[in-house]
Amino acid sequence: MAKHVTVRQLVMEKGVLKGKDLAEVLDLLAMTELGVPGRRK
Repeated sequence: MAKHVTVRQLVMEKGVLKGKDLAEVLDLLAMTELGVPGRRK
């Protein structure tokens, strides 16, 4: 059965990530900027 929830809601509901960790993973700017993922400037 399909649920209409956001990725953020689903991840929190399942207890996969919370707080700062979730915010960091779902950071739109970090996901769309050029460079190697995981490397900070």
